[in-house]
Amino acid sequence: MIPTLCLILVSVVTTLANDYYGTFVGEFKNRFHGVKGEVFAVDSRTLFIKGFSYDGQGPDAFFYAGEKGQPSGNGFLIADEKGSTDILGAYRKKDIVLTLPGGKTLRDIRWISVWCNAFDVNFGEITIPNRLNYPRPQKIHNFDGIHDVGSDKVVVSRGRQGNTRG
Repeated sequence: MIPTLCLILVSVVTTLANDYYGTFVGEFKNRFHGVKGEVFAVDSRTLFIKGFSYDGQGPDAFFYAGEKGQPSGNGFLIADEKGSTDILGAYRKKDIVLTLPGGKTLRDIRWISVWCNAFDVNFGEITIPNRLNYPRPQKIHNFDGIHDVGSDKVVVSRGRQGNTRG
């Protein structure tokens, strides 16, 4: 029984260690309301936040990003994982994906924050490193398969989200 249990534990640890979410950016620094999570760059515009937590108690909190300085209301709003710009509710160790708006890329921003407009307060932030080496999609040739199955050019992304547009 013990050898079987050890084998199962090794398998679980190996599987968890091999999960790939993109380039690790860092962890949210909590200021208030239990903001935390590990942030990964999936591509130039997409972030995966593993285990995101926020207690939802801020009266007017949103995901914000800024191009310079420290977190402030001078940044811009980022829609939540559902594409909504409503006030953030509670999250408990939830894996989420955020997409930067309007052609913005990770090269354009210095920070991402859970920002409260009502009190001009940063609940927690992550600083985006200069020269972040985020994953870049790779284009491969079209597939010519059997049974009349084929494709146009395919774009392969190493993150959690893929893109098959030519």
